[in-house]
Amino acid sequence: MNPTIRLMDTPGLMDTGGVGQDEEKIVKIVQNVSTLGYVNGFILVVNEQTPRFDRGMQDVVKLLVDSFGSMCLTNFAIVYNRAFGTVSPSDSAKRTAEYTKVIMNRTAIPINHLPSWQVDCKPEILRSIGLTEEKIKDRIALRDRTLDEIIRWARAKNPVDTTGAVIGEYEQRRKAREEEEKRKEAYARRIYDQSVILTETETKTDVYKRNSQAIMFPVQIMKAPTGLLERVINLLFPDYWTETKLVEVGKEMTLHLKESQRIVNTLGSGQKVYGEWKIVREWME
Repeated sequence: MNPTIRLMDTPGLMDTGGVGQDEEKIVKIVQNVSTLGYVNGFILVVNEQTPRFDRGMQDVVKLLVDSFGSMCLTNFAIVYNRAFGTVSPSDSAKRTAEYTKVIMNRTAIPINHLPSWQVDCKPEILRSIGLTEEKIKDRIALRDRTLDEIIRWARAKNPVDTTGAVIGEYEQRRKAREEEEKRKEAYARRIYDQSVILTETETKTDVYKRNSQAIMFPVQIMKAPTGLLERVINLLFPDYWTETKLVEVGKEMTLHLKESQRIVNTLGSGQKVYGEWKIVREWME
């Protein structure tokens, strides 16, 4: 007995609701797939009537990778519908090769092979373009074989763990958000760079005046008598001819000092902002 195949038909993306509605759908898709825990295959359904792999479709694939990781492309395939017998399976296969290159360029993830199938059979439309009942039966049989092949492909793939899935974000929206975050970060950095993160007090001592004063010492100098009378007086009064003079024996230096302080603020940028020097005290030594 074959195991049960669970098919999750997700809401369509890139509808008229725009990016905002798509993001709401992505939230629901990620939540549901995360609950499952694993996925065997991710299938992108492309309408053969509008098969352009435009920017919107590329965004969907990128969103899938951002949500479930790069391994999801290993289990990724494309199914073309609504061909209505007007587009051959070989044309769809060629288109898949083109899409594979676009996906690799957009996601920067190498892809060896991207399987694709054309699943389409509406008998009423086939009759309207002139196919016989026999041809229509052949188309129905081909459709059933293709569906069986898709199921076998999914069962053969190693499941992708989806328990760690994150909610993806459209690239345009993400870029806008990242630019806004950079702008806010740059603004916060400018504020920080201009903010004072450290305040210190710087002190210095200066000699602003020097006073020099002579040191005098008294010295007695004896005057030698020259005449007879002076000799007699010198014998009678020895101190009469002694003279005291002040002699400079050195100098005494007096220093006038002052202590000044200023505030130094360090900004977040590392720049230092210096305040004015202010005298806090003066003294002499």
